[in-house]
Parts: sequence; structure tokens; C-alpha cells
Amino acid sequence: MKMTAFLLLVACLHISAKGVSQNVTLSLRNAPLGRLFKEISRQTGVSIVYKEKLLENTTPITINVDNAPIRQVLDEALKNQPIGYTVEHNMIITRSRPIIAAPAALDTLITVTGKVSDEKAARCRGLRYW
Repeated sequence: MKMTAFLLLVACLHISAKGVSQNVTLSLRNAPLGRLFKEISRQTGVSIVYKEKLLENTTPITINVDNAPIRQVLDEALKNQPIGYTVEHNMIITRSRPIIAAPAALDTLITVTGKVSDEKAARCRGLRYW
């Protein structure tokens, strides 16, 4: 009885590990991301959710992988794209990456001049002064 339970547990863990670590073999040259997603889905059976509008701002990709994990393929393909992804169960969900503005130079000084004529008026306008 204990041996049967152990063997069932090992079999379930093996199936679970195989589902997460699926590999992809493909070669694409100047292909749209939609084609990459369809090919990954066809080879692995993993569902990939994306909006067509999200793909409008992407550039064509060139990728050549042989028996590589899905995450590695997506990381390589989306490296210079405005798209990111998350993996949930047997589904890959794409999302737009937030645009991060370049920080202003710290050594740039800005001189602000003006006159505060009334402390109460300054507070009403949301101004702070020291």
C-alpha cells in the first residue's frame, strides 16, 4: 500500500515537472511576434494570451533556438520589445512594459524666482515654502 502511494506520487511529480519545462525548436527570420506566439502554442500546447493592438508597436524578430525552454525563448524574443509576460498554470499572458523615463541629471540646477505675497494664498494653491 505504501509502495503504491509512493509510486503514484513520483508519477504525478514527473508529469508536473514535464508540463512546466516544455521545450521549443524554431527558426524565424524577421517574423512578427504573433507568429512566434502561434508557433510556441502549436509546439507545446500552452495558451498565449495577447491583444493584437499590443503587437502593433513591436518590431519583427529573428530567432533560432533548438530544444530551448519556453521562458528562454520568450526572454530572448522579447528582450528589446515593449512587451513582457507572466506565466500562470498552462498559460502565458502578455502585457505592456511600463515606460520608464530617463532620470534628469542630478547636477542640473533650476532657479525658481517669484514672490509669495500671502501665506494663506500660497497654501490654497498647494505651494509649500520654507
